[in-house]
Amino acid sequence: MILADKIVQLRKKNGWSQEELAAQLNVSRQAVSKWEGAQSVPDLDRILQMSALFGVTTDYLLKDELEAEEPTSGKDSDLRRVGLEEANAYLAWRERASLRIAVATFLCILSPIPLLLLSAASQVAGWGISENQADIVADLNAAASEWADGERVVFSAKESTMDMSAMAGSGIS
Repeated sequence: MILADKIVQLRKKNGWSQEELAAQLNVSRQAVSKWEGAQSVPDLDRILQMSALFGVTTDYLLKDELEAEEPTSGKDSDLRRVGLEEANAYLAWRERASLRIAVATFLCILSPIPLLLLSAASQVAGWGISENQADIVADLNAAASEWADGERVVFSAKESTMDMSAMAGSGIS
């Protein structure tokens, strides 16, 4: 449907005569008649006025391939208007959150390394590291994960302690 047909259809849908539409757009009745007869095209300001007046988008008015009316945002719209202050607050919040996400990702990538090293160290007889002592690293990984989730981290030492004398004898400090 071309622009001329859309103007006729929307004008009649609203029950207006050419004179009434012309009065609302501050143009002559002859101008509206030429638009509806496809003898001329309204200027951009008039198209914007008609869009607001008829409650449709400018895309609907201008694009011939759009047959169904597209209502402009109004009471039926699911979109929410956001003020500048609210948008800036959201962006600041996302910026703070992005640092946490970056650190959490970094820790998740690095977290298997100490576990693998301790696993290998527990296999070496001279180092004297047991599986229970590797729990400390698991606690650190859990604390890092909680911190990444935004929770307050409280670290409590387990009952198992490292045999410092065994480590000192093996040259590990």
